[in-house]
Amino acid sequence: MDYDVSTDSTKTTRQGRQRRRIIGGAVAAAVVVAAVVVGGTLQHSKAGTSGALGAYACPKIDATTKLPSITPAPEVDWHSCDLTGADLIGANFAGANLAGAALNNANLAGANLTDANLNTTVVTGANMHGVEPDGVVGAVVGIPASVPVGWRLYAGTFRTQAAVCPHVDYTLSQPAVSPAPVAGVNWSGCDLHGAWLSGAVLISADLTGTDLTGANLTGASLTGAILKNTFLTRTILTSANLSGATLTGVKSGQIVGSTMDPKTRMMVGKDPVLPAGWYGGFSAYLMGPGADLTNADLSHAIISGALHDLTGANLTGVNLTGSDLTGVIMTNVIYSNTICFNGTNSNARTPQSCAGQGGGL
Repeated sequence: MDYDVSTDSTKTTRQGRQRRRIIGGAVAAAVVVAAVVVGGTLQHSKAGTSGALGAYACPKIDATTKLPSITPAPEVDWHSCDLTGADLIGANFAGANLAGAALNNANLAGANLTDANLNTTVVTGANMHGVEPDGVVGAVVGIPASVPVGWRLYAGTFRTQAAVCPHVDYTLSQPAVSPAPVAGVNWSGCDLHGAWLSGAVLISADLTGTDLTGANLTGASLTGAILKNTFLTRTILTSANLSGATLTGVKSGQIVGSTMDPKTRMMVGKDPVLPAGWYGGFSAYLMGPGADLTNADLSHAIISGALHDLTGANLTGVNLTGSDLTGVIMTNVIYSNTICFNGTNSNARTPQSCAGQGGGL
């Protein structure tokens, strides 16, 4: 019996050892497999063949199609990558890290940038029409070709229209704006009619399409400001400095702030200071290359001289009856329903023009 018990015990011990060896081998094998899988996963992430979460690998941009070699994905890490000129239409970059990336001239139309990190991302010339920028982190660098409707870039950060435009307190006799303007402010598209901006610092400000009708800009500094398609009718510009400003498409008339020659009805003197090629014109219109003179009454105006340049000016609906524009540069002027110098309508000719209809042209 003792022998039998000993034999059984020995068998049991050997079987236990075998089971432990089998289990140990299985565990070791599992560890190896897990290591291979993990290693493979890490290697795959580093290879950059997908835009998976946590993967950091900069895609290459195809020279022909402009498509990235890696498909964009939410939370992808493409910080500091060169994506210049890339076709990223409709890309989903929600929560992505694009900090410091170069997106110059990239097409991001309709892309989702919700909660993406765009700190110091360069967006110069990028198409950002239809982009969803809600929750974007950081400030971008450069000026894109377009931004989504209802949004503006303010000091590099995306803001809604309401957040960009200042409040004008029309309950005051001198309607103050808040916050006060600073150099480089973006007030494009804002309604600031009648606002009191006397002495305001608007150096290099973006006032594209801004309504400054009847606003008081006495002594304001607008050097280098962008006033494309800006409304300046009846605006007070006494002692204002607009040197170096962009006035293409500006809409004016009855500008206050300069002495008017009673004979020519032209603004005289150097008040306000205007950019090169611009002058205070007839009936206090600001005149220069690309000026918007739509529906202006310039009848019997004397605007002669080669120093006057109206290249590309919009003369739609303008009355030029009896005017003298001898020597004025009129290249690529826009005529439409314009009353010419001799009283005829520009629409009577194809293409529309007042050339040869008197007035020195």
